[in-house]
Amino acid sequence: MMPRIESSWKTLSWAVSIALGVLILFLGAFRNPYTSPYFHHSIALAIAVSLLPPAVLDILDYRWRKAIDRALPRLLEGVAHAQLTGLSLLRAFREAGEGVSGPLRDEVRLMMAKISWGMSFEDALRMFMERAGTPLARRVATLIIEANRSGGLVERIFAPMAQATATFQAMEDERKAQLKPYMIITYMSFIIFLVITGVLYTQFFVPMASMPVSFGGMALTPNECWTMLYHMGIILGIFSGLMAGILGEGRAYGGLKHVIIMVLMTYVAFRYMIEPGWLLGLFGFL
Repeated sequence: MMPRIESSWKTLSWAVSIALGVLILFLGAFRNPYTSPYFHHSIALAIAVSLLPPAVLDILDYRWRKAIDRALPRLLEGVAHAQLTGLSLLRAFREAGEGVSGPLRDEVRLMMAKISWGMSFEDALRMFMERAGTPLARRVATLIIEANRSGGLVERIFAPMAQATATFQAMEDERKAQLKPYMIITYMSFIIFLVITGVLYTQFFVPMASMPVSFGGMALTPNECWTMLYHMGIILGIFSGLMAGILGEGRAYGGLKHVIIMVLMTYVAFRYMIEPGWLLGLFGFL
């Protein structure tokens, strides 16, 4: 079952993961000098470890909220059908809530429990709106509250609202389908960058080890060139991952998992440049 992640848990995960990342970076700096490749490997690993717990919690919370949105049209249709049989609004909500699955059913049960304890229907809807926290849930709750205040036939709004909500869902799915190729292009561009830097280092900088490369008026050794490219790869991975999150989910926070993947790809690629057999040795093939 998908859990709802409280904001306090997200804040705690950031605090713990950042502390763990700083510890990894400190150990890397303590054991290896700046010129050592292992120090720069610790930077990539520290970034990945720092982002992993918040990314996992965000994925769980995002799935919970999307499950709420996807079940809303069915809930509204159930309320509309239940009111056609003559049930009151609260009874219709209770019956329709039992007809949906997932986290929305639990939220409707919580609303009904709050109402039975003396909370008003509007306050229960506001509580649901704040807990769900999605734009679609806010629209639906706000429309129901305003219709209930107007004193009209509230039951007439649920069928059109269910159709409109389903339309919003279809539009969102279509938007994601249209932007998915651009997210794939982001990954492909990053992979091309890693391949080009790998070829550039192994075929250009390393053969010219006896003749340091001049960059901006400074002579760079192959190790310094590797370090510079490594940092460029990490920075590009961070921004490309955030961009992939915006393209895929419409929010930068959703790009944390992509940042982790790209930073780890950078770690693997740049370690392979100086230790070609380490990956096969990691799996026991060497």
